[in-house]
Amino acid sequence: IVWRRAVEDLQLDKESPAGKIMAYAFTEMLNNAIDHSASDTVTITWWVDTGQWSFEVRDYGVGAYPKLREGLHLASDFEAVQELSKGKRTTDKQRHTGEGIFFTSKAVDIFRLTSSGVRWTVDNLRDDTALGVVPASKGTSVVCQIDPNTNRSLAGVFLEFSRDHAF
Repeated sequence: IVWRRAVEDLQLDKESPAGKIMAYAFTEMLNNAIDHSASDTVTITWWVDTGQWSFEVRDYGVGAYPKLREGLHLASDFEAVQELSKGKRTTDKQRHTGEGIFFTSKAVDIFRLTSSGVRWTVDNLRDDTALGVVPASKGTSVVCQIDPNTNRSLAGVFLEFSRDHAF
């Protein structure tokens, strides 16, 4: 429902490659915030212009890295980033595959997940990844950016990281 409203309000081309990627990325990140954060509120922000579509999904809950650290018995938030970057890691195997963050981080141009003072950035335009320390705040922020004229396809991203439709 939220995605359909954003498409309508922002007049995004949902059938374009960028529209399909953003539909996937946005719904995955919003669902993660709803299902994992234990936050009463999620704030959604969009920035749209001719050269870039961006959104932020921000919750005020437990934080993605602390949740993974605790649920997977990891020693640090940096280990949580490492697990997320591999994919197939989740604290709720009954409802999630652990692939949403992984594939979203590969599908968009820029992916940035910030939690508990650690920022993980994946820059697919430069084929680069960075980790940084930022001021800590409650919850998790995920920012995704894409060029609306991208020629990257969601199907191509899935194909690149799977064999016979298995991750």
